[in-house]
Amino acid sequence: VAPGAGAPADVVMAAHLGDTSVLRLRVAGLEDLMRVRTSEGADEVFAGQAVGLLPQAAQAMRFDAAGRLMP
Repeated sequence: VAPGAGAPADVVMAAHLGDTSVLRLRVAGLEDLMRVRTSEGADEVFAGQAVGLLPQAAQAMRFDAAGRLMP
């Protein structure tokens, strides 16, 4: 979403893969970069850009410290 809406993040890397984009985001308060896969308008997002995050809980996947998918 637009900067100022949702949780603020900075795009570190954007890989546009046809109908899907993979973004690496720096989010305040998180030590590691967040990896986001999206298909809605992300082809217009580039490294260095500020964005806002509005997670959709039904589509979110969480992993533990060992990389295992959490329920």
